[in-house]
Amino acid sequence: MKPLIDAPPVKAVTPDMPLLALVAGVWWLLGIVDSALPQLQMALFGGTVPIRGALLDMLFLGLLGLLALRRGSLPPAPRALGAATAAFGAYLFVELLFLHARRDTAILGLVTDYYRYYFFLLLLPFAYYAQSVIDARQLLRALLFAFVPLAWLGLAQHFGGDPLLPTSSADGRFQVFAWAFQGEVRAFSLFNSGWSFGHYAVLAATCAAFLAAEPQARAHTRWLCQVLIVVALVCVYASHTRTVFLVAVAAAAATLLLVRARRRGTLDAASISMPLAFAAVGYFVAHGAQGIVQWLGLGDARLFATGSIEARWDAWAEYGARWLQGSWAELWFGLGIGQHDSGMLYSESTVLIDNMLIAIGAQLGLVGVVLWLVMMWQIWRMVLRRAQEQDSALHWGIAAMWAAWPLSLTFSASSLYYGLLAVGTVLTRAASRADSVVYNDAELAQAVHHGVGDQAVTGHAWVRVVRQK
Repeated sequence: MKPLIDAPPVKAVTPDMPLLALVAGVWWLLGIVDSALPQLQMALFGGTVPIRGALLDMLFLGLLGLLALRRGSLPPAPRALGAATAAFGAYLFVELLFLHARRDTAILGLVTDYYRYYFFLLLLPFAYYAQSVIDARQLLRALLFAFVPLAWLGLAQHFGGDPLLPTSSADGRFQVFAWAFQGEVRAFSLFNSGWSFGHYAVLAATCAAFLAAEPQARAHTRWLCQVLIVVALVCVYASHTRTVFLVAVAAAAATLLLVRARRRGTLDAASISMPLAFAAVGYFVAHGAQGIVQWLGLGDARLFATGSIEARWDAWAEYGARWLQGSWAELWFGLGIGQHDSGMLYSESTVLIDNMLIAIGAQLGLVGVVLWLVMMWQIWRMVLRRAQEQDSALHWGIAAMWAAWPLSLTFSASSLYYGLLAVGTVLTRAASRADSVVYNDAELAQAVHHGVGDQAVTGHAWVRVVRQK
């Protein structure tokens, strides 16, 4: 497979917008470190959380709206991605009306679940209004520097046997999920779960691996990256979250493949099809891990205890049966069941369906599952394309994480996290590829006519316009 884009370093076409870059960078980092803002508010306001993260998301969406008005056209997202996202978004709206009319499902509950599942995925095409506004090196530097205190806090929680921070707010607006495990404290640092902290540690490790693999990396940079990777692996263990263990192994394999692809300058079929392989691994683990653990005699070991798999199987069977064994309308268009309903099996609000396909199927039906899978595949292709275009450690690190999404979402329903990672690839640019303004074919003629540039490097139906000095 030929490189998607092969462009030389050039000067940026977009005007420098440091304030927008700062706002977008802070918003993205607060989304990744998802409990930093709630923990700060609890420290300042007597254990309450007056400002929810959803408010920041709405403000950022409003900012993108202003940029859209300034541009006066559709976002310059890849056409396949835009079409897949638009189709899924339109289906969500139709489902909202259908489920409310047919099953009297509360609209507020559905909208809340839509936000929890899909907000960043649906935001992705609109993020192209702020495309490449952040320097990837600066954002990666912030991500890795933040890892040091965050890792220290998480390790202190686990090995000290003390959460150290509040695990819930006085007003009920914030909660750290499943922080206690078999009598031990799962490391969660400034995140809302060991799952989120562990994924952050894996992301830091993949980015550090690509940074160390750069030919121009200095010896001390490589040494620091190696130390960071070791500490990240300890954090993965301290999270005591088996899904994170699987994601770490998958991301390591993806990193090896993508490092090789980066050096060759091409993406082969093995690199592109990694999510399919990891989906098969997820299926095998979900169906065969329990028997293997019992056969090896490790069922009593805390890290290998199969109780959580059994609980997931119960939930999958309960909600899967309601979806698949219902009427034809429920099979194709869902029952409207979401995470606000998913605790009813165990009478506690913290039990999730913990399988994205079943969660979407129970809510939106088979049509929703198919549209979601198409959208996720287009996002995966976009993430790979951005990594090859920008060729930065941050973009490749995110791509390695994204490769594992089918495996991770076999045992969780947190597609929101992967949407946020994808948004990060759009908002950032490599310093050596600061020409990352993408126009569609119709806009190219207008851009050249107005003197923006006279050189274009094509990639599929999209071109890069540059200014010649």
